[in-house]
Amino acid sequence: MLDIEAKEGKKIAGVGTLVRSDEQNIGMFGRWVEATLVSPLGNSGGQFAQFRGREKHHIPAFVIHRREALESVGGWDVRYHTTQDSDLSMRLLKKNWQLWRSDISHINMRKRRTMVSFIKMSWRYGAWRMESLKRHPERGSVREILPVLGIVLTLLLVIFAADYWYYPALAYALVLTLDAVRGAVSQRQPTLLLGLPICLLILHVFFTLGMLSSTFRRAGDITDR
Repeated sequence: MLDIEAKEGKKIAGVGTLVRSDEQNIGMFGRWVEATLVSPLGNSGGQFAQFRGREKHHIPAFVIHRREALESVGGWDVRYHTTQDSDLSMRLLKKNWQLWRSDISHINMRKRRTMVSFIKMSWRYGAWRMESLKRHPERGSVREILPVLGIVLTLLLVIFAADYWYYPALAYALVLTLDAVRGAVSQRQPTLLLGLPICLLILHVFFTLGMLSSTFRRAGDITDR
């Protein structure tokens, strides 16, 4: 952090770290979840991104902060049960602070090891993501609404071109299959041919449902650990 500040010629708000998988035995489903959260279809370049070197970033993970920066924006907002770090980062950026991330250190984080807990996690992340977007709409991404757009497109095809209604579903299945092959080969885990599509589908469906659930009301609390 001090090295970055010396090169930038000014103080920065903080530096985040690299998040790696748990090194303990997490079981087959746990490995599927790990692969899902580092897949191009399962992450947005944020908390679970596998990056190299150091770089500026708008929402680095597990940041060591400069206290002066935290106090300048009033610290964390504890009303957020999830995405506190994201909300804090956005407020820091609006105050013209810089945030960075570096792979000089890392943490080993255990994600989820059962289907039920992964479903709950996906829902919770989606619900509180919507709460974050209500305050910081500039953080929105087209990728996050692609499942909704796919449903809308399918419904339009049902109405206006019934013979082609299943084309979006086929395209989605093809993309999941190709990503499963990529994951199985790159990580040398043949079971990902089955597990990656399943977990990506769970993530996409329940993250979207979570977002929709808190669109017009505050997100509720849910325990998924």
